[in-house]
Amino acid sequence: RKERPDLILVDLETPQAGGLRLLRRLKSLPETRGIPAVAVSSEGPGGEKEHCQGLGVEGFVSKPIDPAAFRLEISRVLSGRREKKTPPPSLSARGG
Repeated sequence: RKERPDLILVDLETPQAGGLRLLRRLKSLPETRGIPAVAVSSEGPGGEKEHCQGLGVEGFVSKPIDPAAFRLEISRVLSGRREKKTPPPSLSARGG
């Protein structure tokens, strides 16, 4: 039995590593598609963050890293509470 990581953390600014290319590949492979991923970048809102969300990346942390915000984002991703998968209570109560 192969062990799988609980989370994949990718720095998008690693020289020559191609962080976005790596995430695209990881999210396309059946073996790694289900492993939550968090991207780290110094780019502000929009741009890379939106691109990562489009790839199915579950979390994003901006540099410089705030330790408390980093812990919260990792905890949120590991708990599986993605906004896309967990509708707000007001939406859950509707419809029936």
